[in-house]
Amino acid sequence: MNYTGIDLSPELLEEGRQRYPHIELVEGDLFEFDPPPKSYDWVTLSGTLNRDHGDGGEYARSIIRRMYEICRKGIAFNLLDARHEWTRGRWDLQSFHPDQIAELVSELSPSHDIRDGYLSNDFTVLVWKEASAS
Repeated sequence: MNYTGIDLSPELLEEGRQRYPHIELVEGDLFEFDPPPKSYDWVTLSGTLNRDHGDGGEYARSIIRRMYEICRKGIAFNLLDARHEWTRGRWDLQSFHPDQIAELVSELSPSHDIRDGYLSNDFTVLVWKEASAS
């Protein structure tokens, strides 16, 4: 299996290179890296869409759309849950209501699932390109 990791932090990437020298690690974001459509089987993201960019969540939505473009099988990502008082009230963090994200991913694929309950302030979204989800 081949893995590619993308991050903005040079320190984190250096640590990753030391721990996992066999994987490709790239500094930047998904738009700077700019892989062609359907480059990867799965595209995952964890914790990187939490920063509030002051754009009403448009950057996060554009990243989610781009993830779907470059996958062959599906995507998985997590977001902070706007139903939780602490995350909703933070000035520096972006949170989303799961229903808003369900609407977005429904435009991408009819095959998706939102999972919550594992943390009170977080939820995970799975989106498949094939109709067989689970």
